[in-house]
This record gives sequence, structure tokens and C-alpha cells, in this order.
Amino acid sequence: MKKILPFIIAGIIAAIALVWFISPKPKTPAGKNAQTGTPMPPAKGTKINPVDGAEMIEVPAGRFYMGDPNGKGKQVYLDSCYIYKNEVTIGQFRKFTAVTGYNAGEEWKILLREEKSEGGVSNYLDQEKKLPEGINRDLPVVGISWEDALAYCRWAGVMLPTEAQFEKAGRGSTPNIYPWGNEEDLTRLNCEGSTGLQGDKIFVLEKGRGIMPRGSFPQGASVFGINDLSGNASEWCLDIFSPSPFDNMDPKNPVISKGTKFRTVKGGSFESPVKNCAIMAREGRDPAKPSLSIGFRGVMNNTAIIVPDDPLIKTGGLPRQKNNTTDDAPMVLIPGGKYNIGALSSDSEAGKEEKPAHEVELDSYYIYVYEVTNAQFNRFVQESGYKPEGEWQLLNNNFTQNHPVTEISFNDACAYAKWAGGRLPTEAEWEIAAKGTDGRKYPWGNKWDPELCNNKDMKKLRDKTAKLEKHNNIWYGTLPVGSFPQGKSPFGVMDMAGNAAEWCIDWFSEDYYKNSPGKNPVNESEGDDRSMRGGSFFEKSDRLRTTARDGDDPEKWCNLYGFRVVIPADKIKKK
Repeated sequence: MKKILPFIIAGIIAAIALVWFISPKPKTPAGKNAQTGTPMPPAKGTKINPVDGAEMIEVPAGRFYMGDPNGKGKQVYLDSCYIYKNEVTIGQFRKFTAVTGYNAGEEWKILLREEKSEGGVSNYLDQEKKLPEGINRDLPVVGISWEDALAYCRWAGVMLPTEAQFEKAGRGSTPNIYPWGNEEDLTRLNCEGSTGLQGDKIFVLEKGRGIMPRGSFPQGASVFGINDLSGNASEWCLDIFSPSPFDNMDPKNPVISKGTKFRTVKGGSFESPVKNCAIMAREGRDPAKPSLSIGFRGVMNNTAIIVPDDPLIKTGGLPRQKNNTTDDAPMVLIPGGKYNIGALSSDSEAGKEEKPAHEVELDSYYIYVYEVTNAQFNRFVQESGYKPEGEWQLLNNNFTQNHPVTEISFNDACAYAKWAGGRLPTEAEWEIAAKGTDGRKYPWGNKWDPELCNNKDMKKLRDKTAKLEKHNNIWYGTLPVGSFPQGKSPFGVMDMAGNAAEWCIDWFSEDYYKNSPGKNPVNESEGDDRSMRGGSFFEKSDRLRTTARDGDDPEKWCNLYGFRVVIPADKIKKK
């Protein structure tokens, strides 16, 4: 009996397992946890971009053949990256323009207007109406320039794909001509002569043809599950277009930086012959000119890729970003050139001290990405032996090490800047670093959003502030520097609105903008106050505009005042 007992027990266990296996079980909704019913995280190899909600799919590192498998090409190696599963949509692009105030022209807005397509579909949407769910929200955005696409990517924290990344996303390590294989299959993409198109989903743009919602051709997806890499909308790539791309191409993470004045477009569109939708097909287009057949998608890189001939920053051979060797502070280059400062006459919130708007010429300079923190100021005091005028230690504790240093005087700020190898910014330098080249009202754009900076009306991060001041039963105070990455300036400078108001080197005068010099202006006419910019956590929107000017007694200190440092680029060159 003892010998057969183990076999009996094993048989019972097997019977129970069989009954459980064949018995019906409750179905779990797709994307839900079987036990809790809560949403499951994305599968391994996918990510969701928190800025625009785009689903991204991993393209693993490795070698692949770039170019025509039956002709000229090159074996290259790419580091891994995450590429958008779908082209950027009208819904996503409209969110970008609404949040930032970016002006992308008028052509793309055809997708927002109420029209009748030749297929009889009502393509709704007044620009002022809320985007409902439907065809328009999921249409790839077209009618935007390469520069518009690059601006979107920078806002979303991604980059345009290189030609090599586009091709690998389309074919992987295979020699495929199209994402699905080598056969011309007109049922797998939206191109000239496509068959089986759903007419009620086409948004007609030109000659009876047009774009279709993202993912309309899952049967045409690539080996990684990435949609519409052939057809629908052609796509801007990062590279400069070269007629001979494989000459002198870097074998690792190549990006073409020399060639013509054009940028590369790949993938073919709804109006392209199928052969022009092949993975290796390419053409050059003027980066400043939008087209109703060209859209784009984003890539999240694991390896930094330099933008060839970056239109935002012409570095003159200087690094775009670097750390100060004295205090390790990250700095960003603001290139020399002509800029407009001051408020437009149409800005009803602007005071007379902000006008008139006028052009100035600035030499190149580096500016701190973040306001100087308590930890950095403490290091300065310890290493230099400086005796601050202000009472900065009042707010220096374990909780506030990464908060901007406050309770410091103008002289304290100047002393730190000199120790760090620089100086305080001029008003003109500060303003351009805050608003960039497009004259935006706030660092992030022209539309006020109280959750994009630390200000009196901000609510989401209120419980994380240093509790310095109580007003109307609400505690106010500073937040760690860089707490609002979506509120950064076009140059990537953080906290240029709110948190701590910042000392500038100029003497403050209400009428200074009426007669300031045209080159590297700085008000050296001694007065009662030194200039301050950016506003503090205690301000409302009108004082947080990029052109808002203020001043105070340089011997005064309080919990609203901080600073950041500027180092002229010519001093960097000498190091």
C-alpha cells in the first residue's frame, strides 16, 4: 500500500488540475489585470509618452542593412530607441499648439474645418470647438513644416527619426522592401491605386485622395508592429537630404549632416505610387515649406543625437550644453544674434516699463538651466568663506536643499556669480533665455496655465512646497528647481516664470526700454533699485510674463528673491 500511495496522490492532483483547466473562466477585458480589473502596464518593449500620450515601440539595438537590398546600401549599427507606433495625429498636434501657443501656420488647420469630402463624410471641427473623439482626432497631422515637426518633438521630449531609424523600424534585420515583405500589395497601405479603401474614413485633401486615421492598415505594419511606415502621409526625418547618403556615412547611429538645403522625407503618401512607398525610398523637401502629404512621428532615443544645422541654436562650434566646472551647474548656450525684447503694443497686461518692443543684438552666452539652489550656495559659503548679507540660512534645511536659495541680497547673488566664474544676467539676456525667438508671452507659449510653473494659483504640487508663507489659509513657498519641465523655455531653461524672482545686473528704470542701447544693453545708470525678472511663487499670471519687469532695493532680501548665473561664451572659449 505504501508503494502505490504516491501514485494515488499524484493521480488526484492531476485530476483536479484537469478539471480546472477545462472549466469555463471569467473573461478579463483586454489590457486589464485578471485579478483586480485594473489597467495593465504596457507590454515589455512599449512605452507611453506622458506628454502627448503616444504609444512607442522599442526598436532593439543591432546591425541592419540600410538602403536598397538589391542595390546600393550599407550595413550600419543602431542603438536601441523607442519610435511612435503611429504618426503624430491632429489631436496631439492641436494639444501642442494649445499648450505652447506655437504658431504652425494655417495649412494644417484644414483638418479642423467643417467640410464635406468627396466621399460624403462630414469632416467636422471648428478650430474653437473641443476636439471630440472621431476621425479628425486620429488623422495624421499634415500641412506642417520640418521646423514645426521639430518644435513638436522638442515639446514632447522626443526627436524626429533619422533615416536609419526609420528604415530599421520598417524592416528590422530583414531585407524587406516594404514593412510586410517584398510584394507590392495595394491592400496594405494608403497610396495611389490602393484597393479596398474605406471611403467613409478618407479625409480628402488632393485630387480625390487623402489621409486616413492612424492604424487603418494593421496588415501593413512592420515587423515591430509599427503602422503606416509606407503610405498615408510621408514623414519628415532628422537628416539633411543627400543624393549620395552612403558616401562617408558613419557606420554607427548615422545621421546625415551634409548635402543639400533640403531635409529627408520617407515612406510615401496617399498620392505616391507604391514603389515610392518602399522602406528605402527617399526624397528631399524644403524644411520651411509644409505639404498636405507630409507628416511625422517621434523617436525617444537612448543615445543623444545632434540635430544637423539646428535652426534653434547655431553654436559656432561651442557645445550646446555644458556644466560649470566650479559648481557643476548645467548651462545652456544662447547663441549671439539679433532678438526682439519688450512687450508688444497689443499686450493689454503690459505696463509702460515693458514698452516699446525693440530689437537688440546680443553676444553668445551660457545661462544656468536652473536657479542657484541652497545646496550650491552653501558650498559657495563653505569654500569661499563669504559672509552673506542676507539670512539665507533661515530656509536652508534638509527639505530645501534643491530649492532655489532665497533671502539673499543683490550683493550676495553677485558674489556667488563671481565665484562661479560669471555674473548675473542682464535684463535682455534673461528675457531672451525666457522667451526664445518667437516672442512668446510665457516661457512655454502664449496661453496661461497655472500648472506649468510655481505661482499663486498653482494647485497640483501645493503640498510639496516649502511652507514659507500663509495667505487665505493656503501655504505658499518654493519648489525644487526644475519641477515643471513642461514649463521650460524654448532654449530649455527652467523656472523662468515663478518659484523665485531673479536678480539681474541692471539698475531698474521704468523708461529704460525707450532708450536702451542696441547691442548688449545693460542699464548702468545708478538708481534706487536693481532689476528683477520672472516673478515668484507669490505672483499671479500678469507678473509671470516673459516681458514683465520689476525692481527692488539691492540691499533687501526676502523669501521671494533668488538668482541664476550667466557666463559669456568668450570666457568659455578661453578655458
